[in-house]
Amino acid sequence: MEPKFQSVDVLYEQAMNYKQSGNQFFKSKEYGKAKKKYHCALLQTRAISSRDTVGRSMSFFNNSVNDDLKYTASANFKDSVESLEADCNKNLAMIFIIEGNWSKGLEYSKKALDYNDCDEKSLYRFHTCATNLG
Repeated sequence: MEPKFQSVDVLYEQAMNYKQSGNQFFKSKEYGKAKKKYHCALLQTRAISSRDTVGRSMSFFNNSVNDDLKYTASANFKDSVESLEADCNKNLAMIFIIEGNWSKGLEYSKKALDYNDCDEKSLYRFHTCATNLG
C-alpha cells in the first residue's frame, strides 16, 4: 500500500487552519496550545516547500528538477506560503517573550525577519529579546 500524499493546496489549507487555531489559543492565553498549532502550521509549510504532490523529495522553489516532476508555484502562492511562515514565526516569538524565554524569542523573531527585515513587530521582538539577553 502506497502512502497517500496531499496536494500543496490541501497542505496550505491545513497550515492556515493550524495558524488560525493558534491565534484563538493565543487570544485565550493558552500559550502552550498556541505554540503547538503554530509549529504544526510550520510543518505543513515545510512539507509544501520540500516535496512535490507525489512525495518525491525535491525543492519546491527550485527549477533543477526534471520537467515531468516539477510543480511550478505561482509567485502569489509562494508569497502566501512565506507570509504564513513569517506570521507563525512572529507569533511564536511573542509567546516566548511572554514566557520570558529570550533566546527562543530571539530565534523566532530572527526567522520572521528573514522573510521581511523591515517588519516592525519582528524588529521590536528581536530588540526586546536581544536587550534582555544582554
